[in-house]
Amino acid sequence: MIYSRNFIKLISLLVLIAFAFYSDIFVYSQSGGDIVNQFQMAKEEYQKGQYVSAKTRVERIIGTIKGQGQDKKDILGSCYLLLGAIYEENGEQLLAEENYRRAKEEYGVESIEGAALENLIVYKKIIKGERIIVGEGKKPETKKKKFPVLLAIGGVVVVVAAVILLTKKKKTSPIPEFVISTDNLNVPEGGTAEFNVRLSAKPSSDISVTVTRVSGDTDINVQSGSSLTFTTFNWIQNQTVTLAANEDVDTSNGSATIRMSASGLQNKDLTATEQDNDVLRFVTDKDIVNIPEGETNFFTIKLSNQPAADVQVAVTWISGDTDISVQSGGSLTFTASNWNIYQTVMLRAVEDADTTNDRAVIRISAAGIQDKDITAIEDDNDNGGCTISITITSPLANETVSGIVPIQAAVTGNCIVDRVEFYIDSVLKGTDTSEPYSCDWDTATDFVGPHTLRVVAYSATGKNNVSQITVTVTR
Repeated sequence: MIYSRNFIKLISLLVLIAFAFYSDIFVYSQSGGDIVNQFQMAKEEYQKGQYVSAKTRVERIIGTIKGQGQDKKDILGSCYLLLGAIYEENGEQLLAEENYRRAKEEYGVESIEGAALENLIVYKKIIKGERIIVGEGKKPETKKKKFPVLLAIGGVVVVVAAVILLTKKKKTSPIPEFVISTDNLNVPEGGTAEFNVRLSAKPSSDISVTVTRVSGDTDINVQSGSSLTFTTFNWIQNQTVTLAANEDVDTSNGSATIRMSASGLQNKDLTATEQDNDVLRFVTDKDIVNIPEGETNFFTIKLSNQPAADVQVAVTWISGDTDISVQSGGSLTFTASNWNIYQTVMLRAVEDADTTNDRAVIRISAAGIQDKDITAIEDDNDNGGCTISITITSPLANETVSGIVPIQAAVTGNCIVDRVEFYIDSVLKGTDTSEPYSCDWDTATDFVGPHTLRVVAYSATGKNNVSQITVTVTR
């Protein structure tokens, strides 16, 4: 059939008139009344505490309105407001805030008639201003279908418009970014610390995240949470990453860079700093040195841990018998490479006229380290006297020990033994006055690593002798 131009123009005009005046009739006749009823039912379910069914019904209403392209801002705003209340009742605060803001900022709806929201904490926090009650807005006017042909033509136009809207390019969603609870984390040496990770926006699909140490102190590592997965459902929920800092020999607070990475997302770095628990101190092979009158004897020194810089050590006579002096080793240097190697200090006791076993205090000192004193005793050769010596028989030197360790010592010589003292790192652990000389050491109270074990035998006349070894504690 061939139509004239005027006829075609007439048909086009009728289509425009039908769309302009009757599109609201068509939309309302199809779904308007049912939407209002469905929302009323969702509100009643919410008031009865039936949150699951209320949430399902509200989401169906929103989908229906948006799918048909209806301009029902009051209903949409009320739906998002009610959805926020449902999320808040279920304890999902972030989702509640998101829907409250959408209801207020995009649709201007701040309250729902007949729904008591005033006692909800998140609601009171987010929603401010004048209350807008559902039902106060203009309701679609029901009109009689006077022109069925025009209504049909108008319906065709609406369908065409809906197709155009559906095929229109969607608004680009924001690219998710990593959100972490802190940018700097302190991790205790020998312990752990945690931080949280989530995404800033909903991803279009599952995202696999890797958490790794990329640089810095190798003692710091990712103990758990090295592999995380964020979905379209849990993207806003925090996931935990645990870092650990291993025990080390230095005294520095090392740091490392921990990186979160995923395909399509920008990397996020965190600085982890080890809180070192080591205190730099002097370790000597003995704390008491017996020097035969007119002769020499020595003791040795090392550091307990690796220093951050070279350490200049001074060994000097502080007080006591001036016949005792430092013959060599008065100035020592410890570095990052020789800190755990013993260096020797030689002491001398010159001949004197008395018959007394005189004493002197020899001090070891360095900047930033607590001083340590050594007692030097002159074994006078003018009073005849007796001899005494002691040896640690168990454990053996450089042995690895744990738990309860029995320390045993043997004393020889012709002196009458007064007592034997047992020391761990210069701390007195016990005293024994009769053979076999022994003491039990509970290693659970000491740190893992090397320790100096020293025993001292004292005679009834004041003479003494020392035996010392190094052992390593494990767990």
